Amino acid sequence: MKKEIHIADPRFAVMGRTLRSDSTLVFSYPGVSVNFNVAAKSVQLIAHSLLGKGRIDVEINHKLAKILVLSATPKTFQLFNANHIKDCTIKLINRGESWHGNIQLKALHINQGELLAAPILPTRKLIFIGDSITSGALMERPARGENARKGPHLSNANQSFGMHIGRMLDAQVHLIGYGGRGLLQGSHTLADNPQLPEIFPLTIPSHTHSWPMNSYIPDGIFICLGTNDFYNDIPDIDLFKQRYQEWIQHLFALYPNVQMMISEGPMLSNSAENKVKKRILIQCLETIVKQLNHPHLHYLPCIDCEGDEFDPHPSRAQHLSMATHLSPMFKDVLKW
Repeated sequence: MKKEIHIADPRFAVMGRTLRSDSTLVFSYPGVSVNFNVAAKSVQLIAHSLLGKGRIDVEINHKLAKILVLSATPKTFQLFNANHIKDCTIKLINRGESWHGNIQLKALHINQGELLAAPILPTRKLIFIGDSITSGALMERPARGENARKGPHLSNANQSFGMHIGRMLDAQVHLIGYGGRGLLQGSHTLADNPQLPEIFPLTIPSHTHSWPMNSYIPDGIFICLGTNDFYNDIPDIDLFKQRYQEWIQHLFALYPNVQMMISEGPMLSNSAENKVKKRILIQCLETIVKQLNHPHLHYLPCIDCEGDEFDPHPSRAQHLSMATHLSPMFKDVLKW
């Protein structure tokens, strides 16, 4: 007997920003996850991508089982199929970046079984704000010597440093990331597009729907911006510091008790010119912390992880190194 269950059912535990209707969920931020428990012989998911091409990791009992590639046409995906009723914890995770696709999960089909009570998510809560680095872009490197194209298929938000830190510290994580964007200006042709202070209030970056800020009160916010601001040319330093301070004060007004951590990130270290830019960026961040003199504002230095010959973005292993480096500082700041 097949049962159809709408994804907006309360027995799904959602981590991350989603646009919820009476029956579906839409999302695009990296790392958004839909978590549920089933006892069934088989489970199918009906999903598609409203914009672009989305990719979803399917974890079954905490192990990666498959990667779904979504297109504009709704499709039924087999999540698992067994000869007997199995108890499974299933997690559906947005693997890609915000600009890769707007994913819509429409319904779940359960054959000979039941959707059980929702998994319990951690009570600790973190927000990571950043660009493609925070989003886990281009981390899945080809084997050495393999001729591989760059693209969204190499992103893996679930293995990003922020998601690692969340698992290390038993915390929920919202990744508010968008590749190519910055605090004041983006890289290349993205300079005139909305930057993270404008993107942050949105449930989905391509929509105008505002996220209800009181629905997720973070214990800690980590901002990893500046790489794109300094990518082409050094920005107006005074304006950069002014806008950063104004945004931090705005975030403190939203979340008065949050611990705010800012960092320069792992890149801008692959040339003498970029090292100068990075030194200036670090000086800006240290000055911002000193001038605001807020007891809950902290500068956290990052390690250099400049990718490899394939791409300058941090690799999967380097994301784990970043998390291992930063997590003790998170514990100290948050008193966890």
